[in-house]
Amino acid sequence: MFEDIPLDTRHHHVKVRPKFPKEWRMTEERRLELEEIRKKAFSLDDTKRKLGALVDGKQIIQAFLDAPPPQVAEPVMARKGAPPRSGRPVGRRPAAR
Repeated sequence: MFEDIPLDTRHHHVKVRPKFPKEWRMTEERRLELEEIRKKAFSLDDTKRKLGALVDGKQIIQAFLDAPPPQVAEPVMARKGAPPRSGRPVGRRPAAR
């Protein structure tokens, strides 16, 4: 039963789990304050919607996707055996000094 063998717990460390502070809990006062902020934001959005100033992200993305792709210049292949731009031949190392 191993009753006479002492238990060695030096290698085992207890994990400390953080606790949510009571001060951070939602109070009724804060809940009402957040509700008022949400109502003001909704009324502002409603006013913008009536004036036509509200930006609809879905419409902007769809317009971008529906638009034709931009014209890109065609790549031009250099002729074979053209000298490199640096002026020195390709594949050769500079002479050691």
